[in-house]
Amino acid sequence: MVQRVTADEQPSRIVACISEKFFKKTQTGYFVENHLNIVQPGTNSKVDLYFVLGILNSEIVEFFFRAMNGNTQVSATELNLLPIPVGRYEREIAAIARRIQDMRDHEKKGALMEVLNGEVARAYGLDNADLTFVRKFLSDRRKNDN
Repeated sequence: MVQRVTADEQPSRIVACISEKFFKKTQTGYFVENHLNIVQPGTNSKVDLYFVLGILNSEIVEFFFRAMNGNTQVSATELNLLPIPVGRYEREIAAIARRIQDMRDHEKKGALMEVLNGEVARAYGLDNADLTFVRKFLSDRRKNDN
């Protein structure tokens, strides 16, 4: 699930999670409140949703999304336009995202997010200089919002 209405001032414009209970849908389907987008794999897709979760919650996608979106909505159309590097580091990113979602210790979660961001950068073919640029851009933006 991805939060649909966000503010430019929020630390993250894309706020995503996986609700395990939500996966257990009934035969009649499910109901979702209109402030959420649902990300679903295609019928023949073998992509791990935790991989997608890791990609969506990364600094790299945060940077991409802020570059292409200036309004308060996170639409399904915009989510579909995001480049997802399927086939590159999927297992590693999915495993890290799974650990982050289950983690309650915010300090450890922050350290693991650094690892996630490094893996996502590699999946997109970015080097350390690129990742440093993205982090500086996001850091400067957060400072200006405060």
